[in-house]
Amino acid sequence: MPIGKKVLIVEDYPEMLELMSYLLENAGYNVAAATSGNQALELIRTNHNDKLSLILLDHSLPDMTSHEVIAQLRAENLCPQVPIVICSAMAELNMIELPEGVAGTLQKPFEIDSFLNTVAKYELLDTQQDISALPISLNPSKAVSHISSH
Repeated sequence: MPIGKKVLIVEDYPEMLELMSYLLENAGYNVAAATSGNQALELIRTNHNDKLSLILLDHSLPDMTSHEVIAQLRAENLCPQVPIVICSAMAELNMIELPEGVAGTLQKPFEIDSFLNTVAKYELLDTQQDISALPISLNPSKAVSHISSH
């Protein structure tokens, strides 16, 4: 169980954010969440002593793209060794050019097992590795389209 592992989810769609948080918390992860690029950057700046194991970053946020968030992280030298997985519902996700240092992509909607396996794979990366050399795209056939309300 990933006790103490912290994942930042940056997702503007409330139901998807709730689902991802729920799945990760039930798998034993600590979860931080942001609904915009600026909120994510501020959260990282103010909690820079909290060790993140992974950032799940939506590609299209209301205030900026994943590329812009990553550029700002790099410009401020924030989380330079933390793997980043870009998440998107865009059918062309596997065709976008990934910024340097992005570990991979996750197609939404996703299978629960694929989601959890992706998180486990990337949060276990040796932080000294060149994660830009490890691209992956998951395109599962079954989809999680909604969650039941609590």
